[in-house]
Amino acid sequence: MSQHNIVHASQYALGFLHKFHTGTVHSVYRKTINLVFNGQLLAIQAEDSPLSPISLITDMSQEDMEELPVSTGQSVRITDKKILIFTEDTSVFELSYANAEITDLTLQSSLTDEQLDFLTPQIYNAILHAGTNGFDLIFSESETVDSNLMMLAGRKRLHTATNFLRQYALSDTTQKADSLLESAADELVHLIGLGIGLTPSGDDFLTGICAGLLLCNKEHSTFSGIIRRLIQEHITDTNDISGAFLLCALDGEFSQSVNGLWRNPGQTSEKILASFLKIGHSSGIDSLCGIFYVLKIIRFL
Repeated sequence: MSQHNIVHASQYALGFLHKFHTGTVHSVYRKTINLVFNGQLLAIQAEDSPLSPISLITDMSQEDMEELPVSTGQSVRITDKKILIFTEDTSVFELSYANAEITDLTLQSSLTDEQLDFLTPQIYNAILHAGTNGFDLIFSESETVDSNLMMLAGRKRLHTATNFLRQYALSDTTQKADSLLESAADELVHLIGLGIGLTPSGDDFLTGICAGLLLCNKEHSTFSGIIRRLIQEHITDTNDISGAFLLCALDGEFSQSVNGLWRNPGQTSEKILASFLKIGHSSGIDSLCGIFYVLKIIRFL
């Protein structure tokens, strides 16, 4: 039986390990084993992986994880600060989280206007130099978008949503204003599932929007309430893994990179870029684009 340790985890993930006692292996990838407990996904990851709200970072290399006798559907049990994975009644893998470093990834407060004024051009410059062929193509106004059907569809949704928000800022009746906000949020939420990979670009972008609304102190705005409701209603329009991250965003839980913007808003564009490039192929930059979008539309809200 293989025995290893969880060396770093989020407070959010640890809460689920304390709450549930049984689960199953949801899926297995090269350096991630996804577990599911009563519908909630947690991710066992290789060492040096970026910390997310659902992360359980181990002391294993990617090669170590590829050799594990773990497969989809196996039973999982939580006992004595250990995760046990079973084939029938035989334990084949054991992970202890007794000595894990725990990090709270809750985005707890907004930034000041001065901090946002400094951070906005830094984020934009990071996006311009990202080169991930995700939503950065849209915000860098790359001509490549015209030959990328997914990003072309995304750009159209963003333009339409922004036009609705402009009209909202000029509206003179409450009923009309609410309708315009609903239309704008609906356009954005239809980005769910847009893109390829474990977390489609559209989903990561929406995660960034949720973070941006918190950073800009707009989490209690009417627009925020509408888009959060619509994300919840459409959460099954994407895959389970991506849906788990969207649910985290609705709970105010984000990656270390996103939290870094709040904890250290004086970061240079180079540091921001390096931090967000660590998250997937384009996932980090797509979420950064969502944050930047909120910074662009904040004047309409």
